[in-house]
Amino acid sequence: MPRPPVLRLATAAGLGYVAGMLPSAELAASPLLAFAFAAMGSAGLYEAAADMLVEAVHFSSDAREHQALIAAILPQTLRLVPAYDAATQAGDEDLARVLCRLFTETGEQYLKIILRSPEQWALPVAGAVLRGAAHPEPDIAEITFNFWYILAEELAGGEGDERIDADA
Repeated sequence: MPRPPVLRLATAAGLGYVAGMLPSAELAASPLLAFAFAAMGSAGLYEAAADMLVEAVHFSSDAREHQALIAAILPQTLRLVPAYDAATQAGDEDLARVLCRLFTETGEQYLKIILRSPEQWALPVAGAVLRGAAHPEPDIAEITFNFWYILAEELAGGEGDERIDADA
């Protein structure tokens, strides 16, 4: 069955992030980003929207180059935590899986950024990922495993000189 036009548009727009078709600051202020976050509340759109957002997170992982986009993505992602809680409570594993993936990818890609601001970002992002780790469905909880591994490596100094001191 073919995807509805809005899903095709969402997927194509997501690929545009990776290709760098829009400068990061413009993308942060664009209706595309707002559309993607709004679509997370729509049963027919949340998977494509999450794909767009995950691509945007990967695209913007360099803090020096993409500060505006990161500043737009992080708080809006954290605003989805109540939607995750509601999906888990309602037994909607598909939505819970998609949100858990978004939280986890955000934590992984922005790890060095969030560790520089523990109170503002590290604790809320880790809390969102922890919700996924506590999900009763093992397939959903497993999505978070890599985040915890790279967080432990970063905190233990597994990356040598590139280690981020959370107290700095």
